[in-house]
Amino acid sequence: ADDEASIRDGLSRVIDWNAQHIRVIGTAKDGDEAFDRICRFHPDIVITDIKMPGCSGLDLVERVRRIPGCQTHFILLSGYDDFAFAQRAIRSKIACYLLKPAKTDDLIAEVMRIRQEIRTQRASGERSRQEQRAARQGGAVLKEQFYARLAEGEFHSENDILRVADSIRLKPISCPCAAVVFRFTLPADAENGEFSKADVRLFKTAFRNVMEELSRPIRKTELYADHGNELGILISPAEHLQDFLSVFVNTMRDISRIDLSVGIGCPAQTLLDIAASCRAAAEVSEYSMYQSGTRFFDYETLVVHQTAV
Repeated sequence: ADDEASIRDGLSRVIDWNAQHIRVIGTAKDGDEAFDRICRFHPDIVITDIKMPGCSGLDLVERVRRIPGCQTHFILLSGYDDFAFAQRAIRSKIACYLLKPAKTDDLIAEVMRIRQEIRTQRASGERSRQEQRAARQGGAVLKEQFYARLAEGEFHSENDILRVADSIRLKPISCPCAAVVFRFTLPADAENGEFSKADVRLFKTAFRNVMEELSRPIRKTELYADHGNELGILISPAEHLQDFLSVFVNTMRDISRIDLSVGIGCPAQTLLDIAASCRAAAEVSEYSMYQSGTRFFDYETLVVHQTAV
């Protein structure tokens, strides 16, 4: 950006920016025009004169700095060796301050230096994001392992459960809760008679999203088992559970046209009781395979059936 056309043209055309793998996205005759273009194109680097009519180069920098998330770097050009300008430039965290007439080699060198800084910052940011993703994924794996162990009855006391949960920074699900086993049968593919693994993953993702959406903010849910066409979920609180599950099953059928059978375990009053609730839910779910019509079975159904037998 510069109010002198000859300087604008010289900066954009005389220097072979393409040879430096730099793309020039535009020029501006004053600070206001430059600000509009910065807002539109979000350049990485702006080379601007300080003295321009209206909005000066320093005013431009300060306006751009107020844009949330803007990471534009500035090189300021000035025909005056003015200490006050330099002080203000430093306060505005200018990447570079050059006196006119700036040597071409010096200007290119500064642009290359800033480009390397940008690449380093972006690489560092990407590493940080990857580390955060890995931490989240690692935390999710540890949580799934914790609930799988809880469902299998591997803990011998409440203190053991709380100690392990604390070691992975996890707040266990509140009791009373209940284990629920969901079984689903996906329709066969017309061509090969099978439902693809991608479709199964898609259905399970939809299952978890809908479960989470319908649960908030009243209920808490945690996955403890994922085996083929069977998903085990802990749901808290355990009260009025069948009403909630009826809404969930109907919602899943509406969006996927897939029916679910539901086996509900006995309420777990403590964390140690969860294993028994999971066993009851699994047994009820097995019993539901031999029934037709009804989609909901709970531990009382199992008790009645075993008594009758």
